[in-house]
Amino acid sequence: MSELYNKFGELLHMERKRKGVTLEDLSDQLKISQANLEHIEKGEVGELPSMIYYDLFAKAYAESLGIDFDRTMEAIKEDVGEAIEGRPNAVKSGADKKTEKRREETEKETERDGDNARLIKKLLYLFGAIVVVFVLFLIGYSILMPSEGRDEEPGDTAGESSEAVAEQPVTAADSQTEAAFDWNVPGYQEPEIIRLRLIPQSESWSTVLADGDTAIFRNLLPGRIYEVEAQYRLTVSVGIPSQVRVELNGREVNLADAETGRISRVEINQVNLEQFLSPERAVEPTDEPEEAVERTAPPVDTNEAVPSVEESQDEP
Repeated sequence: MSELYNKFGELLHMERKRKGVTLEDLSDQLKISQANLEHIEKGEVGELPSMIYYDLFAKAYAESLGIDFDRTMEAIKEDVGEAIEGRPNAVKSGADKKTEKRREETEKETERDGDNARLIKKLLYLFGAIVVVFVLFLIGYSILMPSEGRDEEPGDTAGESSEAVAEQPVTAADSQTEAAFDWNVPGYQEPEIIRLRLIPQSESWSTVLADGDTAIFRNLLPGRIYEVEAQYRLTVSVGIPSQVRVELNGREVNLADAETGRISRVEINQVNLEQFLSPERAVEPTDEPEEAVERTAPPVDTNEAVPSVEESQDEP
């Protein structure tokens, strides 16, 4: 053990002499006493307080001269063939650190490979279990469910009779019997045409939609009669209801709202037609003679000015 420190001390002494550095200068630079530096050059490890002080002082001494302490100690150790196992506080060399790091990386890779192998094994077990369950399901299904092509038992004639009945063709006599049967379904009847007549007593305006199409959208002039026909529904709006007489299917009716007295978008269809023709909605005819007017429905004139409902109701 002493030969290792003697050789290292001799190396430090020769390098210091070669660079022309005195122990006094080196002591001032490193803040280490000259006595301790001399003990390091002579390899007198026992003269220092402990191995920790030797490692710290010798490493600082070597680095000040540009010498790698760890590698130099390892090289001298291999040269003299001695191990430094007795130095409990020795600093690990760079080669030892690299070896230890490589060993840790190898252990981590081995651990990861083991985890991957266990995961693959679990997946294989799961896949095998699924295959076994599927095979058992197929076996159970084939045992419990009868096959389509199995031979029927001698006493099983219900299926044959039903198939025979289904395969029998429909004859003309059967068709005539079905046609003559009373299904209690009424025959189709064309809906009654809804006829609307507007007879203005003074100037007003109106908008009428017949089956969704605009039939009237104009001012109503007194002395003329405006007629509209619809197959299914009418939507009627009249500006001044008190000045326009309304007839529905030849009967005078009152379309005005009971609360507001207005006729605004009143819908008349095949369902509620009878309600408007009921005696409550009908208006008793007057004895005043009607003026001779043209009874043809005029075409719709969308360019003619149409006053609003509020303006029409404000007229005297």
